[in-house]
Amino acid sequence: MKKLLLFGILLILAVSAAAGIIFVATDTPDASGKPGMPDPVATAVPSPGEWNPPDVPLYDPADFTIAASGPDLSPDDLFAAAITLLNNYTALFGNTVAPVSLSDSCLSEESRNLRGTLSDSALFASLVSEGSTGISSSVLTENEILAAYGFRVLPTGQTVTYAYTVTAGAGDAAYAAAGQSLQEWLHAVDELTKNAADSIVSRAAETEPVADSGWISSRGDIRDYGEFGRVGLHSAWYWDSGEQDHDWFYTTSEITMTPGTVTRNNFYKNHRFTLTIDPGYSNPGGNAPHLPGVSISGSAPTGGRDRQPAVCVLRSLSWITDIPDASFAFDCPAGGICKWEGTIHPFGNQAKQTFIFKAGVQITGSQSESRNGSTYTLSKNTVDVYHGFSDGLFSSGPDTNCTISQELHIRWHGGKYSSV
Repeated sequence: MKKLLLFGILLILAVSAAAGIIFVATDTPDASGKPGMPDPVATAVPSPGEWNPPDVPLYDPADFTIAASGPDLSPDDLFAAAITLLNNYTALFGNTVAPVSLSDSCLSEESRNLRGTLSDSALFASLVSEGSTGISSSVLTENEILAAYGFRVLPTGQTVTYAYTVTAGAGDAAYAAAGQSLQEWLHAVDELTKNAADSIVSRAAETEPVADSGWISSRGDIRDYGEFGRVGLHSAWYWDSGEQDHDWFYTTSEITMTPGTVTRNNFYKNHRFTLTIDPGYSNPGGNAPHLPGVSISGSAPTGGRDRQPAVCVLRSLSWITDIPDASFAFDCPAGGICKWEGTIHPFGNQAKQTFIFKAGVQITGSQSESRNGSTYTLSKNTVDVYHGFSDGLFSSGPDTNCTISQELHIRWHGGKYSSV
């Protein structure tokens, strides 16, 4: 059984810096002012003094990154650009970048030195023969604006996605916060990229790897509800082909709730949330049904004792999460949707500061039927924060755009699961 290592991406919100648009690895903007699409093939050119291997394409993080912020973003265009980048990656490197194709910019000094000791066979070998990749699309509700978007393909083939949304009519401060939060995300992803690149070299040298290919993709969304507060949803998906007849998948979702500003001389406080994970979800267009033979074979947490932090384990995946201090309920009927509902005590510490809750499920699908080249939805993960914040007296919210949903589409092709 492959060991799965969960990478945490720290998303830090700050209300500062000016909003703008950054689009990496693209052509110049078109006449409409929208960012251009990535070139069909993105090949890095090493800078003077950098690692200069034989005539092979180089993986440079900048060539496989999208970062955009501002009031006029197109979710459809950005998602199409993300698919193009992942397709470019696959065309250039296959499942995983070989050590010879890693640019110096994504390696630690120790790994650069270690690479210099590798044999030619190790340098040119792609070390992962099979794997699972995919992309999470952006879904906006009515009166919701995408204010920042980030995407990167890591050298190990996994994808990371980030989105920051605001309500229609949001002011400059909200867009500035979105731009600053995107920069924080990029710094965290740079570290994640270096860990993944270092793991490729360490595998080639037969030392302990830093990263593992079982992780498919992750996505982080932040919704700014103005004076009520901010809500984040960060989901990750994993694959483990340790069984002959079935593919095992895992998904986790982490909720962050941060109460907002003062109103009527009183602070808003965290109040309630509902989290659902649905492996049986099928895309409404019919182009991405759920996995054949899908079933839920594990979930966590399933309860809380005296509202103490819960230790959660799904096979080789584990984490610790806080449990809401007022009430907590879990339900996962056979063949249904796993649901976690939490209420936070208005006078407890969880109400006044950022509250974090994390849950996950283990998913089983038919290996023979799932690996037929068709596109499938692995799961739909949703948080609902209707009246998620309250001032404890007269006001609570939000009333609209209360859900954040994330889903992942995957397809088996050429020895691995890949995005559409």
